[in-house]
Amino acid sequence: MNQLGLSKKESEALSSKLQNVLDEIEKQMKDELNYRSQIEELPMKLATLQTRVKTLMNEKSELTENSHEYEYLKVGLEDTKLALDATEIALDSSRVEKTKLEATLQEYY
Repeated sequence: MNQLGLSKKESEALSSKLQNVLDEIEKQMKDELNYRSQIEELPMKLATLQTRVKTLMNEKSELTENSHEYEYLKVGLEDTKLALDATEIALDSSRVEKTKLEATLQEYY
């Protein structure tokens, strides 16, 4: 460097600046490699997320179907209870009629 007319102090300062530039370039290269690696992983992560979304949508659909089935069964059960109540009323009525008929028959015999 002495051929360029630089003093030792100037040479050291220039050398230090060049080293700093090289260090910065090396850091940027490492960062770029890291970003590239992350970018390469994105399609796989995206596919995983898409699969998870599909799974959740299917589960939601199943829950909705189960909810509808539950409501249908609940209505059916309520209808069955009403029919049973009506049958019990009819049975009680028949028992009363039977008792009356038996009493009437007892009077004739």
